[in-house]
Amino acid sequence: MLSDPKRAKEAIADMETERKAFNALVEEKAGELDQLARSLDEKQNELETWRERLIGEHNGTAGSETQTDKTSGTMAHRERRARRQYLDLKAYSDGSSGFGTGIKLWNATDATYSTPEVPAEANDPPQHDVVAMTDFFTRTSVSPVDLGTGPYTGTGQKGDYLVLCMEVEPAATQGALATETTAFAYDEI
Repeated sequence: MLSDPKRAKEAIADMETERKAFNALVEEKAGELDQLARSLDEKQNELETWRERLIGEHNGTAGSETQTDKTSGTMAHRERRARRQYLDLKAYSDGSSGFGTGIKLWNATDATYSTPEVPAEANDPPQHDVVAMTDFFTRTSVSPVDLGTGPYTGTGQKGDYLVLCMEVEPAATQGALATETTAFAYDEI
């Protein structure tokens, strides 16, 4: 026990300083936890975006296609996904074909799954469901392919299908092609 009042006041002052330091550390760690929680939410949203992209994958040919639903999860996961809304589905290229001469990439949209027609050099641009396809490399982030405006909620296929058709003409150079990227974008609310 402290019998000296001066030493007792010093001890109390030291304890008060330690308490303030401890509270500051608790606040700092709480802030770090909040930041980690926000980061985890962002990663979960990113994962959800990838899961949503897998929904509605179709395989096969027109009339005999099968839809593959590759998502699964808890009821809470499904309910959270169902509350989201997606708007303005779009697809686009970088605006420049690295495929070389004689190789073209055509696009169209379709509300139902269907196999594109086989293009012919005499039929430029090729047709899809009696509609002329367009050069996909003219579709950029400034002028993307519109796949639907929404709003869309829940699971399953949303918006229109993007139909891509590559045409290889006799003048095409043989060999491996450059890699090209297709971007898909949407707004989420």
